Amino acid sequence: MKDQLAIGNGTGFFVSPDGLIVTARHLVTGSTRMGGVTSDGRAFKVLGVVGEDPVHDLVLLKTDAGKVPFLHLGSFAKIKVAQGVSIIGDEHGFKGRVTKGVVAMVENLADDYRWLLLDATVVEGNSGSPVVNDAGEVIGMIRAQLKSYTQGFAVPSDRIKQLLNAAKDAEPAKISDLKKRIYDELFDNMDFKAALAAARRRDNVEAVKKMVLASQHFPESGACLVLIGSYHSNLKAWKDAESAYRAAIKLKPDYALAWAFLGAVLEFQGKRNEGIIACRKAIALKPEVPEGWANLGGIFLASGNYDGVLEVIKSLQGLKTREADNYAANLTKALEKAKSSQGRITP
Repeated sequence: MKDQLAIGNGTGFFVSPDGLIVTARHLVTGSTRMGGVTSDGRAFKVLGVVGEDPVHDLVLLKTDAGKVPFLHLGSFAKIKVAQGVSIIGDEHGFKGRVTKGVVAMVENLADDYRWLLLDATVVEGNSGSPVVNDAGEVIGMIRAQLKSYTQGFAVPSDRIKQLLNAAKDAEPAKISDLKKRIYDELFDNMDFKAALAAARRRDNVEAVKKMVLASQHFPESGACLVLIGSYHSNLKAWKDAESAYRAAIKLKPDYALAWAFLGAVLEFQGKRNEGIIACRKAIALKPEVPEGWANLGGIFLASGNYDGVLEVIKSLQGLKTREADNYAANLTKALEKAKSSQGRITP
C-alpha cells in the first residue's frame, strides 16, 4: 500500500493528507533522526513529534512527505468478535505484506482502556501496523505479539483519533526529546498485571497495593484509579474508594464510570443526595454506560422510591445490551422482593 512506512523494524501509517504518521511509541524512543520510505519508493524525513500517548504506546509524527494518500480511521463501537481483519506491515522485511486474521476479543477496561485481541500471525516488524476491516477502515494498531506469534494485541483507532485531535496545529518537538519510560504501555507493567491477577483470586488488599504501584508509572491512567476504587469497594473501604474515584474524575472530569461508581459509594456512606447527583452526572455524560443507571436505581430502591426504580429499569432495557439487561433483571428482582416484604406482618 502506498501509505505504508517502515521505521527500523516496525511500521507506521499516514493518518492525514498532510503526512502525519502514527506508530508505536516504543519504536521511536531513543532515536535522534528518522526518515522513511513509502512502499512506492518515495523517501521523506520525519520532522518531529506532534503528539504522544504513552499509556497506549502511540506517537504521532510530522513528516515532509507533503500531500499523501492516508488511511481512514474506524470506530471501536462497531468492532465485533469474529469479524475478519487484515494487518498490513513490514514483516521480516516484506514491506506492505498483508496478513489475514479475526478479532478474538474486544475489551474496554474500566470504560477507559480499550484494546483488541486478534487471532493472526503477528511477528517482529508488525508493531505499528494498521489493523483494517473489510471496509478499508483502520480499527486498530498492532502493539505487540502474544502466544508465540499466533495472536496480536492492538490499540483501537479511537485513541489515534484523540491523539490527532489533540495535536491540531502543534509544533513538532525533537524526536530526541521523547523520553524513554520503564513501561511504554499499561499491559507491560508487572504491577498492573499482578493487580489484575490478585483481583481474580479476590485478594483485594494485594490488588490495591499493586495497582497503586502501577498508577505511579501511569499517573495519566484513569483506569488505574477506577480499579483502585473498585478494589477498595470490595473491601467496603468506602472513603478510600471515594478518594480514588474523585482522583479519576479530577484527572478526567467527563469520566462517566467514575461518576457512576462514586454515586454508589456516596450512598453507602449515607450521602444519598450526593450519590444521586453523581449518578445523574454519569448518565448525562454517557447515557449508554449502564452503571450510572444501575447505581441510580439502587439508590432509589434503598430510599423506597419504587417509581424511580421502574423508570431506571425501563431506561436500562432501552440500552439493549447484555450488561444493561442483567442490571435491569437484578433491579426487577430486588424491587419485587422489596415490595413483597412490605406486606409482611412482623410479630
